[in-house]
Amino acid sequence: MITIKDVAKRAGVSIATVSYALNDKEGVNETNKAKIKQIAEEMGYVPNSLAQGLLSKRTNVIGVVIPDISNNYTSNFIKYLGIYARASGYFLLLGTLSDSPETEIDIFDKLTAKNVDGFVILPGVYDEQVYMEITRKLNRRNIPFLFAGLNFPGIKSNYVVPDLEEGEYEITRYLLKEGFRDLVFVGGNRGEYYSEVRYKGLLRAYEEFGLVHDESRYIELKNGYDFNSGYQVIETFLKQSPLPEVFACLNDSVAYGVIKGLKKQGLIVPKDVSVVGFDDIEMPTFDAAPLTTVSISVEEMAKLCIDILKNDEGKKVLKQILLPTELILRDSVQHK
Repeated sequence: MITIKDVAKRAGVSIATVSYALNDKEGVNETNKAKIKQIAEEMGYVPNSLAQGLLSKRTNVIGVVIPDISNNYTSNFIKYLGIYARASGYFLLLGTLSDSPETEIDIFDKLTAKNVDGFVILPGVYDEQVYMEITRKLNRRNIPFLFAGLNFPGIKSNYVVPDLEEGEYEITRYLLKEGFRDLVFVGGNRGEYYSEVRYKGLLRAYEEFGLVHDESRYIELKNGYDFNSGYQVIETFLKQSPLPEVFACLNDSVAYGVIKGLKKQGLIVPKDVSVVGFDDIEMPTFDAAPLTTVSISVEEMAKLCIDILKNDEGKKVLKQILLPTELILRDSVQHK
């Protein structure tokens, strides 16, 4: 096997010079760098990444902690995160969250033991206290991290998140301009930041129109935020409450579950009731009207996450990025 010593001998330079050249460090002029890289390539030299890691105290591995990967939003994020990580010379080590705070903390401990260079955290359980404990541990160990998709106001951290409040405000404003007034918000548990920040956007739009949203028209999803939870909640809701003009759903998965549930009740979208989603990721597995929704740039979010960790800005200055969203108009809203 060709070693760095062999490359140095062929190039007539020291081992340190070869190392500097191959790692694009200062101290070697560009002409010599190019020459050394060409010699290394011709000889078939492959750097020993483990040895490099021991010298630099870096492993080029990023720990990624995610909720259920079967969700299209999550799987798309991981796909793009992997693309940009590989382009920057990193590998991903995945840990999947559960509904147990103890299990979540254990996942971080296990990934930390693998000597990851940093963490990208896509929160699953929306308990700020759990993440406060996790991030305190990471800060004590001087491991950079950032939140993707959702941040917590009480945690000082890097984050790359879509502007959830503005996105919900824009789609609600569109519906109110169209003449709709009775909107049911299909969200998460009251008090959870992920839902509350979105509902705040809805309320802001209502206030702009001089209206008040009836908080009894807020459905709390108790068993997850997926297709099945949207599907199951409809039958119960319609037994207890009148049909609204619009169901404004937490995400596209829930929205398509709601549409399927309405279909079971003999109701057609958008003829009998309108439905909107959020994230522009999920595609229906049944015949359904194309969904009016809010688009999140998952690819841009993934790219920025890698950029922040690559530049190690977490140890120097906080990088907090709020990504704009885009209203996508399709056919799940009835035009008045």
